[in-house]
Amino acid sequence: MRLHTFLALIALSTLAAAPALACKQLVRFPEHLAGTSPNWPDAYRVVEIVEAHDDRIVGRTTKSLGARTHNAEEITFYFQPDEEAHAVCATPFEVGETYLIFSVAKGNRLEISRFNWMNVPKDHVKFKTYVKDIERASAAGK
Repeated sequence: MRLHTFLALIALSTLAAAPALACKQLVRFPEHLAGTSPNWPDAYRVVEIVEAHDDRIVGRTTKSLGARTHNAEEITFYFQPDEEAHAVCATPFEVGETYLIFSVAKGNRLEISRFNWMNVPKDHVKFKTYVKDIERASAAGK
């Protein structure tokens, strides 16, 4: 009986120490991006991360999309405070990497979710498709 208890404790401690098992990644991404409002493309920007902090990231715009930003403009994105992960893995924003970022304006600042799977890194298979979808929607709205 002691052996079973010992083995159960080892198994539990191994599972608790494995962070990959604590969260999940979205497996199926939509074929194309779309929105419900006419100005949905304004929520997206392509940025290269220049600073990463616990409460925010700073990015330099590398491609203007629907948002009214200019290339090379630095923008601070604040992480939504007190958001819950719901077992979804956080996006690991890496300095020097480029991402398609979805943000929401809250007053005079832009907020993003750490857990929004639509913050897509440049090397993601859907990155180019999503950027083209946003460009098309933005051009159609003008």
